[in-house]
Amino acid sequence: MKLLLINPFDRRSGAFSNHFPPLSIGYIASLTPPDWDIQFVDENFERFLPHKADLVAVTAMTVQANRAYEISQVYKKMGVPVVIGGIHASMVPEEALNHASAVVVGEAESLWPKVIQDFLGGCLKPIYENDAYPSLQQMAIPRRDLFSHKYRFDCIQTSRGCPFHCDFCSVPVFNGRAFRLRPVEEVIEELRTIRKKFVFFVDDNIVGIGPANEERAEALFEAMLRRGIKKHWISQASLNIARNDKLLCLMKRTGCLGLLLGFESLERETLLGSGKSQNLRNDETPRQSYGEVIRKLHKHGIAVNGYFCYGYEDTKESILHSLDFILRSGMDITNTPILIPSPGTPMYERLSDSLDFKNYPEDWSKYLGRLVYCPRKATKKEFYEAYITSSRKLISLKEVFRRGIRSLGWSKSPFQSTMILLFNLAYRKLRKTHLDFLLAQDADFRSAHEALEKPASTR
Repeated sequence: MKLLLINPFDRRSGAFSNHFPPLSIGYIASLTPPDWDIQFVDENFERFLPHKADLVAVTAMTVQANRAYEISQVYKKMGVPVVIGGIHASMVPEEALNHASAVVVGEAESLWPKVIQDFLGGCLKPIYENDAYPSLQQMAIPRRDLFSHKYRFDCIQTSRGCPFHCDFCSVPVFNGRAFRLRPVEEVIEELRTIRKKFVFFVDDNIVGIGPANEERAEALFEAMLRRGIKKHWISQASLNIARNDKLLCLMKRTGCLGLLLGFESLERETLLGSGKSQNLRNDETPRQSYGEVIRKLHKHGIAVNGYFCYGYEDTKESILHSLDFILRSGMDITNTPILIPSPGTPMYERLSDSLDFKNYPEDWSKYLGRLVYCPRKATKKEFYEAYITSSRKLISLKEVFRRGIRSLGWSKSPFQSTMILLFNLAYRKLRKTHLDFLLAQDADFRSAHEALEKPASTR
């Protein structure tokens, strides 16, 4: 039997990234019986052409959904069963089922063997869904041999789930609110199989929340040191990480280059309203506490990649206020995406009646970083004017090189500073592509762009 695995990429979106391979594909391949012939088509690096297969499996995020459906239709017309999974299909399974023979909802570990069994028996079910979230013990090791060597980082996951209530985040919906952990020794054994020197721990929170989770993180990093695991790695964490000096010291010793932190907003009301209350300290403003976190991580030699969501910050003043903080804070890398209500999230449910685009699935292609609803306190044009002003400043070569050079002061490491500069240059390229996409696709963005291009005396 031949299984064809596909990672779709819609070239109309320009959302290409060669940083991290699709780990879910590696898991599916490992869970497939060894007597199957497996082929992987990754549209990040090759154009899709129909291949002969007995079964096709496609995974997709929302921005990939339409391309995934296009490919699925090709095989449906050929009479080949197609299974769609991933976070988008899991949020809208009935929609996905219009384009596939079966839909896998949620995590696939306990579902994919059933899919294979039913396929061989000629009785594929329309939807496969877990009754409970699967255990992370004795997980399969992903088939990394399928991934292109052009990916710059390898990936590994040590935990799933998130106990927080951020209304824009799909992780609690997809992975649940319980924080599930892999056994430390199993993580270590998988790390030993990874050949690349650069690794992304894809956990949504590498440390977790609370003493028990922090102790487990310490045990993981101590085991890495004992077993001689030498990697340069990055991950994601919450702001509570800055309160644990022992953990930060261990992370640095194991090769941590930097952490992605979701600051999201400088406004207390916005953080409370979006469910991001974990970013608040009663005795400090967000601006004060965020500055402390950045200084603490720098003290331990760890870079900060800070995220701010523009969309809650929906006035010119609030966006430029965030820009001012980013420029003054010493942040090493920054990302300021336009907030998009992803299907399945509380934010999507709350805003669904006021979204501009409702012709689904076609309109999912418009969900790449554009404003899909009207801001609370500004017109779209006003929002975009501030967004363009902020983006131009953040991706200017002057700022990009300033961040790279400045990092040498706290890191004392030419290697780490070079990595920070390279990440900034990569983000700059992605943002320029994104701005070009918006200029071509969004009339309100074009109007704002044209207004900013006029001489100040004529505005």
